[in-house]
Amino acid sequence: MARGSLAIAMFAQGASMLLSIVACPDMGTDTVSSENTKTLGALVITAILASVAFFTYPWIAAIEPDAEQGKTLFDPELMTPTNVGELEIVRYDAAADVLQRFEVRKNNRGQWTIPSSDNYPADAERQLTEVIAMLEGLTITDVMPNAESLFADYEVMEPDVSGLTPGQNGIGVLVNVKDQNGDPVGSLIVGRADEDQPQLRYVRRPGQPLVYVVEFDPSALRTDFRDWINIDLLEIDAVDIARVDIDDYQLVMEEAGRLTKIPRFRVVATSEGTRWRLDQFLVYDDEGQPSERTVEPTEMLNHARLNQTANALDRLEIVDVVRKPAGLGADLRAAQDQALAADLTQRGFLPVPDGAGGFRIQSVNGDIAIDTRDGIRYTIRFGDVRGEEASADIKLDRYMMVTTSVNAAMFPEPEPPGTAVGEESGAPAPSAPNPTGDDPAAGGDDEEAQRRAEAAYRRAVEERQTRLAAAQQKVDDLNQRFADWYYVVSEASYRDVRFDRNELINGR
Repeated sequence: MARGSLAIAMFAQGASMLLSIVACPDMGTDTVSSENTKTLGALVITAILASVAFFTYPWIAAIEPDAEQGKTLFDPELMTPTNVGELEIVRYDAAADVLQRFEVRKNNRGQWTIPSSDNYPADAERQLTEVIAMLEGLTITDVMPNAESLFADYEVMEPDVSGLTPGQNGIGVLVNVKDQNGDPVGSLIVGRADEDQPQLRYVRRPGQPLVYVVEFDPSALRTDFRDWINIDLLEIDAVDIARVDIDDYQLVMEEAGRLTKIPRFRVVATSEGTRWRLDQFLVYDDEGQPSERTVEPTEMLNHARLNQTANALDRLEIVDVVRKPAGLGADLRAAQDQALAADLTQRGFLPVPDGAGGFRIQSVNGDIAIDTRDGIRYTIRFGDVRGEEASADIKLDRYMMVTTSVNAAMFPEPEPPGTAVGEESGAPAPSAPNPTGDDPAAGGDDEEAQRRAEAAYRRAVEERQTRLAAAQQKVDDLNQRFADWYYVVSEASYRDVRFDRNELINGR
């Protein structure tokens, strides 16, 4: 109804009420006058309030379905990767009866982070660009009439936990987009595909009755944490691994609070392509005493198992992250702090006094050091499992921490060139007989060779310094990346990296 018609109706109703009161024959004059005055005043006030309410109410303009076809769902000037600062995807898991809510947000440094995972850095540029590009170009190809009663059939019901019943069907995927100031850019509920044309989807704007048909691929609307990060934790290839140093031990805290280290074995092996050289293999008895284990003539090193470890390190993927408490440095040293110690302990990392008033961290399940060919040493410390017990539906994960350092052994200093004959003592070299009386040419050749050797030495020194500086820069970058986080990896990945000492050597 138009506003003018509604206003006329309001005043007509008031006039009718007034006339009926005045025309009433059963009332006395005084009574009628008094009652009419009150009623008239009430009508005037009611009319004024109704008019104010009517003209100030935020009426939603009527949407004409036919006029919507061919339009874009969002303002293309706002729905751009450069303008968008926040993306939220909400999906209902009917089997688990939970809402899966995933969000990426750009912080004040322009970095994309994941708020639900302690603001872990997101590798979101490609993913976000893909989502925004699809939303930006959404064009309405059709409008479904009288669709309010068919939201469930089109699967465009809003995923709102307050209005859902367990296992309810017909729930769509909600996408909310905001700009970098937090102002809304657009929202959309994505429903099911059309049965005859699966490239088409039913969608709806939240709070509106119309169901639109658009061409849309919802595969980019992922809510899995791993789809939005760089899951390649170490960013190394198996062929880049030069050496592995596996220190297999268990760290146990006794009742009195004393830590006991129970060593099992230690293996140091150098990669030679797909083959390995065993540099050290120590095994420990029940008393913790080591003995050297060698490969006997009737035995052979299990190269395949070491290759499996290298490949597992290459494929080591994050399944989750947890932010470390404040106060723990990138080198895993910190001041004494009970809250920090408790947090570390519950994840399988025990603080050991360092003799300087602080402590360093040791893991309860050993560690492994990896030397790469570019001079980086990765040290991985394995903590406890996350979860109570594995089952067919529940898979265990394990906490781990990573630090890096420069492996100085990969940067040997070049050998300086030898000095010319006679220069070391400062005395002139004895002159050889010159039967022809001509000046000797050998001295000039020696000086030229010396100059070439010194130039080559300077180049070698500069090259070493360049490589060393690059390695140090990479270490700084990696430690900055690793410093704040406990990483969570699957127990299966952990088992591929680690092995039992009886697996290392096989009989021929």
